[in-house]
Amino acid sequence: MISKTKDSIYPNFNNYFKKLFPFIFIPTLLVSLFSDSYITNNPFEELEDYGSFLFVILFSLLMATILSSVIISLIWTFTKKVD
Repeated sequence: MISKTKDSIYPNFNNYFKKLFPFIFIPTLLVSLFSDSYITNNPFEELEDYGSFLFVILFSLLMATILSSVIISLIWTFTKKVD
């Protein structure tokens, strides 16, 4: 059973998530965007290049959001005391 301690800085998960999310999300997003060769080497010669560029950015944004949320949830779970 997971117990919540009263002396914790973050008494609930919502506060913990809001404080930690930018610190994990922004580096994750930047690494995913700068490491993708399609984004850095896109020639933008045709209209499809702009659409696929937008798709790759939105997909990277979605994946970084999901990954950051899972990491924060795991950190929250493993740092709580177990009875």
